[in-house]
Amino acid sequence: MVKSSYLRFGACAETGGGGARREEGGGDLDTPTARRLWLVNEARDAGCETLEEAARGDIPPEFVTVIGSRVAGDSATVWLLTNDRPPFEPYAVHCERRNGRWYWESGSGGFGRGTPDGVLETARRFGWL
Repeated sequence: MVKSSYLRFGACAETGGGGARREEGGGDLDTPTARRLWLVNEARDAGCETLEEAARGDIPPEFVTVIGSRVAGDSATVWLLTNDRPPFEPYAVHCERRNGRWYWESGSGGFGRGTPDGVLETARRFGWL
């Protein structure tokens, strides 16, 4: 296994869907996914106009429901349900604002212990769990 960094795709409408963000992590560069992510040009990432757009990343909008967000200065957490109908997959994303543009920073599948009760309640109303 080769230790590597990888890129996270961005998909802001005004940047034509291009963009990527380098992330550090372990990975096998011989997998198709690792090769594809490695080849993306991170210089194309111009950020997004809206927080929701940055949080969505490369997921088509019809497959994402934003169910909550918390903004503190230039940092934000956004909670999403992915898929267009149940069963939904929960996803939490951290974004940063730089020079008036929002950037995807990290994300994780599932909702963590710090997920607000209102977000969990909204997710349940949509049919999650």
